[in-house]
Amino acid sequence: MLSRRTVDYVHAVLRKALNDAVRSEQLLSSNPAERAKRPRREHRGPVDIWTAVELRRFLDLMSDHRLFAFYRLAAYSGARRGELLNLRWPDVDWKAPALRIRGSVGMVDGARVEGATNGGRERVVSLDAGTVDVLRAHRRRQLEDLRIAGESWVDTGHVFTTGFGQPIYPGTVNQLMAKTIKAYNEPADDEDAPEVPLPHARLHDLS
Repeated sequence: MLSRRTVDYVHAVLRKALNDAVRSEQLLSSNPAERAKRPRREHRGPVDIWTAVELRRFLDLMSDHRLFAFYRLAAYSGARRGELLNLRWPDVDWKAPALRIRGSVGMVDGARVEGATNGGRERVVSLDAGTVDVLRAHRRRQLEDLRIAGESWVDTGHVFTTGFGQPIYPGTVNQLMAKTIKAYNEPADDEDAPEVPLPHARLHDLS
């Protein structure tokens, strides 16, 4: 199903082209797009926002994953997905403690592209003690990955990487979040099903 935005765009392009055919080229006597009825706008219900208990449950589920620190930062720092995936270790001020947000990551034609933040300005985000501890543990784990990978390690300096040092693609963290929630709610063994399912939530809603 096409999104409302796509439908509106296609309708506008067709209307313009057909208007040109009527007025300039005189190929048509009238513009049929003017009479076309577009779908009604869908009513969107409220988005599920996790409670503190639900957030802790999700973070517990992620605690053993190499990207656990990413979700902790997303929830406790308020930084956006692209901003976190753009982070390098020199952007972490351990003394403050804080993060310096210098840029962001997005996707263009299927390629990972780094650029400025949405507002085009750098900013500093403070970190709480618990998040600093998680980030330190993440750094130790990454250094262990580096030791194991050896010459196969790609040194980009990014805070969040694969097991071989490559930067993370934006869609990866969204897909992992959705997959984790689904696996928790729909375990292979029905006896392990939670009494209270974890509501679906978007990565953006963590903050």
